Amino acid sequence: MSVDALLARAPITWEELCALEPQLTALSDHALNAKRGRNYCKYDGWYGFSARSSLKQELCAPVEWHRAGTDIPVLSTPEAYRIAYFAVFNALPPCACCARKRRNERSH
Repeated sequence: MSVDALLARAPITWEELCALEPQLTALSDHALNAKRGRNYCKYDGWYGFSARSSLKQELCAPVEWHRAGTDIPVLSTPEAYRIAYFAVFNALPPCACCARKRRNERSH
């Protein structure tokens, strides 16, 4: 399907976005394979509280309003960003720290 055809219909799918921008698949794979440990926090990985970069920040290069270059206009639309944002965020494993807090709250 051509880029013009994708722009003419809505919404674009995650699979179509990945076909247009393979970096999105790599980000999703990175999220799926996030290192989990006793103190793993999904939000830390997403927002990068304890790191120099974050998955959310990395998402802005392939899909956002100010995308470098305009070779594929659909990738700079709010809809593309929204779809990619939730697909990559939801690929992250659940928080170990939040799950522990929920278990502790139920046990009291």
